[in-house]
Amino acid sequence: MAQDWVGSAMLAERNRLAKLLNQRMVRLEKAGINYGAIAQYKDWIKEYYGPSKTGLYRFPEKRTVNSAARWNIGISLRKELDMLTYYASNDWITSTPAGTRKLEQQRKERFAQFGLKFKDTKIMNEFLESESWKVLKKIYGSSMALRLAGKRRFQKGTENRRSTVAAMDARLDKFMKKLGDGFDARKMTSEEIQRIFGLSADTITQAIEESEDLLPL
Repeated sequence: MAQDWVGSAMLAERNRLAKLLNQRMVRLEKAGINYGAIAQYKDWIKEYYGPSKTGLYRFPEKRTVNSAARWNIGISLRKELDMLTYYASNDWITSTPAGTRKLEQQRKERFAQFGLKFKDTKIMNEFLESESWKVLKKIYGSSMALRLAGKRRFQKGTENRRSTVAAMDARLDKFMKKLGDGFDARKMTSEEIQRIFGLSADTITQAIEESEDLLPL
C-alpha cells in the first residue's frame, strides 16, 4: 500500500514538472525566442520521447503507470522524475524572456572580449549550438576553445568562408560519418583538427599560452 502511494506521489510530481516546463516553452515562444533554453528542452524531448508528429515539441504531461512502454522512453519513473527536476531547477537553464535576454547580453560581452562580435543573437546561438563548437570544447575545454574561436573568427559572415560555422560543420560531419561509431573528439590528431577547423599550429600554440581559467560557457 505504501509503495502504491509513493508511486502515485512520484507520478503526480512528474506530471506537475512536465506541465511547468511546457509553460516555460510557451512563454519563450510567445516572446519570439526559439534558441537557448527552449532549444535545449526540444533536444531533450526528442532524445527521450521521440520525434514530434506535429512539429510542436512538448513534455508529455500525463504519464501513467503503463505509459512508459507506449512512449518508448526506456527509463524508469524515478530516473525521469530526477531528469525533469534537474531541468526545472537548474539555474543555468533560464526560461523567462527577460532572463534569456540578460544571459544573451552577458555572453555577447564575454565573446567580444575575445574578438567575437556576432551580428545578432540568432547567429551567436547558432555558433554555441554548432557541432564544431561542441567538439572544440570537448577537445580543449571552453577556455581555450573560446580563445581559438576569437583568433579564427568562427562566426558567420566573415570574409574567409572556410572559417564559417557552416563550412566547419560540413567538414566535421563528413569526418564523423567516415569514422561512424569510432569517432572520438579527444582522439583527433593535430593534423585533423587543423584541417577541419582551419587552424594553424601556431594559432593553437598561441591559444594554449594565453589560456586562462574561465567559467564554462
